[in-house]
Amino acid sequence: MSLPAAAAMPGLPAAQIQLVDAYLYDLALDRREAHEGDPLDAPTLQIELRAINRSPDGNGLAVILQATVVGAFNDKLAIATLRVATAGIFRIDKAEGVNLAEFAMREGVLLTYPYLRGMVGETWRMTEIRWPPIPTLDTIGAVKVLDGVLDAIREDVARTGVVQVVAKGRSRKARKAVAKGPA
Repeated sequence: MSLPAAAAMPGLPAAQIQLVDAYLYDLALDRREAHEGDPLDAPTLQIELRAINRSPDGNGLAVILQATVVGAFNDKLAIATLRVATAGIFRIDKAEGVNLAEFAMREGVLLTYPYLRGMVGETWRMTEIRWPPIPTLDTIGAVKVLDGVLDAIREDVARTGVVQVVAKGRSRKARKAVAKGPA
């Protein structure tokens, strides 16, 4: 059974964007002695979209997704901070009618997340840190959240004409680079 081409389906853009690679982009593991107030009961997890980069020839798109996990190990005597970033590389054959920034923020995140999750789990296995695996993604819930974020960005741009980028935790130089937008 073959599916009709996207161009032949009413209401769908004639876009051909394919995930061609996913790889470990960056990894850091730090440890320190545990102190009062540290998360000793359960690890904390934060996921962020670190970057969206378009290739110079316009035929590629990289989505870099990062997980930061902080938690106790070694009988709660130490705290570990694990940062893992995964790059999802997409090939773009046709992108007419597709907003690539929105694609990256929605589909790019959804398609890159399983690789990020796997790399975090593999790092825990190799380091013998016994934390529970990071959760699978509730795709429907994630799409609703991401669509809400995109709607808020669209409203903000329509109201102010400017996209504001919040680069929490980065240096001033990095914030300026992020504010310039995707390369």
